[in-house]
Amino acid sequence: MEQSANKVIKFCLLCMAINVIVLLLSFFVNPSIVTYTSLIVLVTGYFLPPFIILYVCMHSKEIFPGRDTVLPTNAVMSILLPVVLFFQMGFQFFGMTCIVEMKVRQNVKQIFSQMNEKDVIVKIDGKEVNQPAIWFNAIRSFDKITPHHSHSEEKAKFEIISVGQKLTLLIGRDSYVKNEYWVYYPDFIPRQHIGSFYTDTLNITTKLINEYESYQNVESVINTLKAQGYSGVWNAYNYRPNRVSLSSARFDILTTDNFKHLGFRGEICYIFFNKQLANIKFTVSENDLEKYLKTLNNNLGIDLLGKKIVYLLNTRIKRDEAIFVWEDMTLFGDMCAYKKYTEGKYDHDPPIEFHP
Repeated sequence: MEQSANKVIKFCLLCMAINVIVLLLSFFVNPSIVTYTSLIVLVTGYFLPPFIILYVCMHSKEIFPGRDTVLPTNAVMSILLPVVLFFQMGFQFFGMTCIVEMKVRQNVKQIFSQMNEKDVIVKIDGKEVNQPAIWFNAIRSFDKITPHHSHSEEKAKFEIISVGQKLTLLIGRDSYVKNEYWVYYPDFIPRQHIGSFYTDTLNITTKLINEYESYQNVESVINTLKAQGYSGVWNAYNYRPNRVSLSSARFDILTTDNFKHLGFRGEICYIFFNKQLANIKFTVSENDLEKYLKTLNNNLGIDLLGKKIVYLLNTRIKRDEAIFVWEDMTLFGDMCAYKKYTEGKYDHDPPIEFHP
């Protein structure tokens, strides 16, 4: 009886000791090695304790005495220790994951410290951005993620180049906190985040359809359309909220027929919140829909053939049949949140036509 129980106890204690040694070594070895080791710990933790308990059950007649006999300590320990081992290996995996995140975060911060914001170049999915210093300062402020029940949305590839240093990161916007961005370091662990940062400054460069960007004012969009030979109608609405704490807001809508995008004609609608461009709605004809979807995927990498929504960092692209919407998630979200309290109370200015 004691021999079988003691075997189980000794084996479990040996596994626990090895786990502690592995955890301590994790602070001193390469993060990639720690990552793969943690996966081994996770898989082992799922299968090893059940096998130990199975062994105990197979030798139950040797380990456990009759009903009228008090269970000896080693018999109780042979059941409890596999359970403790199971939870220890779970916590071990979590601990090793945190160590990897910490080590990689330190490495990335060290690279940032060697860069100079005055000559920095920032590229998103291969395209260089305007005002790179704003992006640079926002991204390098990243730190450990505070626990909350959300996740990152579609990730974009960022290349940050300065003083002979090149840093590649994947960044995705939080699914709930709209000014939080998750940071991933693909050189080590492409699917595991290393931190996040909070900012509202990135909204100024959110790309919409063609050359248009969110936060553009009405006049600049009209001037661009006129320069391209388009005519259209400008409608303005002044909303009055039913809450005293909210100030009035202005909504502008520009509509243009026969707009051309990727060689396809359709109607386009620009929606502004307080004279800042929030979203663009483009409608193609039903006859061109399939060709337009394929061109959108081939030319811009936007796959809406089998999807209804695609995220490109702060830009959300939605499709409803032949209607395609490009929107700045933060600004459009603010606009929708505001409209909940208006109850349709607004003044409509007379429409204004514009021509080339």
